[in-house]
Amino acid sequence: MFTFLIPIRHPERVRDADLFRQYLLQTFASLEAQTASDWRAILVANEGHALPDLPDRASVHRVDFAPPKRLSEAETPTEYERLLREDKGRRLTAGIKDIPPDALVMLMDDDDWISAKLVEFCLNDQSWDGGYYVFDGYVRQTGADAVTPVSEFQGLCGSSIIVRPKDLMMYDTGAFRADDESIIELGDHLMLFRNLGLKKGRLRPIPFPSAVYRVGHPTSTKIDLDIMQTNTQSSSKMTRITSRLASIRNIGEFVDFLRFRSFVRRYDERRVYGEERPIDDDLAAEFFGGALDAGLAPHADDARASQLEAG
Repeated sequence: MFTFLIPIRHPERVRDADLFRQYLLQTFASLEAQTASDWRAILVANEGHALPDLPDRASVHRVDFAPPKRLSEAETPTEYERLLREDKGRRLTAGIKDIPPDALVMLMDDDDWISAKLVEFCLNDQSWDGGYYVFDGYVRQTGADAVTPVSEFQGLCGSSIIVRPKDLMMYDTGAFRADDESIIELGDHLMLFRNLGLKKGRLRPIPFPSAVYRVGHPTSTKIDLDIMQTNTQSSSKMTRITSRLASIRNIGEFVDFLRFRSFVRRYDERRVYGEERPIDDDLAAEFFGGALDAGLAPHADDARASQLEAG
């Protein structure tokens, strides 16, 4: 059984509930187009958070987590991003703890799309007992009828890592345990790729473009970070680095910090964007559930997004 694990942000962090639900339905249109049927989806959401009607393959794991600090309460973009990663990690941890350690689990954001071939490929790959990552994918700007191919996708988008829970830090002792370090690992796709892929050798690239990253929409947490980096002095690299250094407790963490910065920079420099590709019938069928905005009025969500951005 292949599991999609989808953390749903706290309702106080959802700017537009209608837009959020529409994007989630579009993600599920992508999931339901899978050529293999042996999959399920687990959403981790706060008690009382209203979700749209979802297919039978979906279940909801309810939690009672407080929202992370608001943008205005965080002192730096680095602190705000860390708080978001912790919140995401807690939600993923709550959902993954009861999944069998050997199962395949894709950590999936609530507004992206994946290839209809992804589950079938992973379940049929008998040569490998580890996880996978999306190396080649696409970026779709909100409202666009085209996508842009991109390499090193795993460093760009959270919907890019497929793990076997047994390979996670929280299983390093053999039994499940959740502490601050393991929660942060699970909530940060870059750290997951470094730890599982590069250090442990437990991730392989999927050999075809297999996900689409939605960008340029007002429900994204990246917009908060962009605003903060634009409107405060913390937008400078030196200030962000200094704030991160201030939290380091020993020389081991300092060395790890330097290595991680080098790792992120290396993959950003290697990322290649291709020529824009119109979303034809083949792409629509593979990634978007057979239609660009399956189950919805064409571009209704994108028009709403543009209104919110303008306002």
